[in-house]
Amino acid sequence: MAKFEMDTEFVRKLAQVLHETNLGEIELADGERRIRIARPSVTVAAAPVAAAPQQPQAIASPPPAAPAVATPQASAEPVRELSPNEIAALVRRAQELLASGDLQGARVLLTRAADAHDARAALLLAKTFDPIALKQFSATDRGPDVAQARNWYQRAREWGSPEAQRQLDALASYARR
Repeated sequence: MAKFEMDTEFVRKLAQVLHETNLGEIELADGERRIRIARPSVTVAAAPVAAAPQQPQAIASPPPAAPAVATPQASAEPVRELSPNEIAALVRRAQELLASGDLQGARVLLTRAADAHDARAALLLAKTFDPIALKQFSATDRGPDVAQARNWYQRAREWGSPEAQRQLDALASYARR
């Protein structure tokens, strides 16, 4: 089995986000690595979490068969409904992460909020993949993903974002260059 090196500072940041947003768990996949941060009272399908103090725990898992976290797909695990306040907290924290250059962390939170069919979260998530809008974030990323941007803009439009259509039009013009 290959050695799994862990960035403990990144794990701490994820645990802080978990605590601040009151989520049950956060899962992040990057290439062949996957990490899930879960509250002790939450049971994770692959590895049950024993009762412990109220500190989030990191659970390293084998490489996932699925693509990165931000890919919009239905999950086999049931997703807890989010209240409008929880969605607003996720979006607010994601905006803070974007301002500090943490694109990956912001995408995790925005994906969770967008999975609750929040147009604002879907629009902001799309911008993190959009080659035009991505320039406004001071983050290093492996590059834009036009297909992901288009997919999330379309969802944002379906869920009522008037700005999403303008962004889709601009993205279509960009793709023709």
